[in-house]
Amino acid sequence: MYRILIVSEDFVLRKAVAFSLNDLDACVECADTVGAMLVLHRESPFDLVIVMGTAAEMCRQEVMDTLRADKTRRTRVFVISWPQSEQMVRSMYRMGVNQYMTLPVSLHRLRRKVINELIDREKWK
Repeated sequence: MYRILIVSEDFVLRKAVAFSLNDLDACVECADTVGAMLVLHRESPFDLVIVMGTAAEMCRQEVMDTLRADKTRRTRVFVISWPQSEQMVRSMYRMGVNQYMTLPVSLHRLRRKVINELIDREKWK
């Protein structure tokens, strides 16, 4: 079973995304801050982390290093945020973010991206 973590300060947004993914073969958990995300991830690594609206906090190298500490289980990171400057987006990709999308995002589109990511992960096991 896959493990997915959704990080957003907005309770309704977190729950809406979690609800859209609830029928996948995955354990979906939520956190309200990047700090809470790191605590949960240290306890048990996630396959996919979806960070919504906190793109600036993700651009710290120590955050990505913590997510990628377990070399045998490479966590994929999606960031969904309001449009950022080109420099900020490049910085996120350099730090290791796998996918960047801008708000507003269609839940159907996000769900398809998550499904495709899990399918790709299964292929490379």
